[in-house]
Amino acid sequence: MDDNRIQIKLRTIENVKRFVSVVTSFKSDVDLLADRGVVDAKSILGVFGLYLLQNMYVRILSDDPEECEKFKKAMEEFEENEI
Repeated sequence: MDDNRIQIKLRTIENVKRFVSVVTSFKSDVDLLADRGVVDAKSILGVFGLYLLQNMYVRILSDDPEECEKFKKAMEEFEENEI
């Protein structure tokens, strides 16, 4: 499942709100993995409980290839991009 991880950045309050809104649109569970643990990515309180400047990864827990592909596409907005 870890090869489905996508590194993301959530640096602002608006970015976090948008992220939670996007992930709640998926029927499958979505995890947000950080240096200090894993939280339910659909929980705005869980996401805000993380230190947002640390490395974070998101993954969907689904066996549905179509949903996984849609999820990957939706996460492009939040991806960690090297500059």
